Amino acid sequence: MFNCDEVIQLLTDYLDGELEAGAQFELDRHFKACPPCVQFMETFRFTIERTGEFRCEDIPEEVH
Repeated sequence: MFNCDEVIQLLTDYLDGELEAGAQFELDRHFKACPPCVQFMETFRFTIERTGEFRCEDIPEEVH
């Protein structure tokens, strides 16, 4: 089973569905036993979704 540091390193590929079946299975197994990693994943997913909603013209000029 992966440890928490390994899970975080693989999280983007996990969420993108780009892991091999064995790694996918091990991450799913880890999430069943590790609520903190599940919470981190949900926060990470939420952040990706929210930042994907921004349009360039909505970002203030001083931030560019």
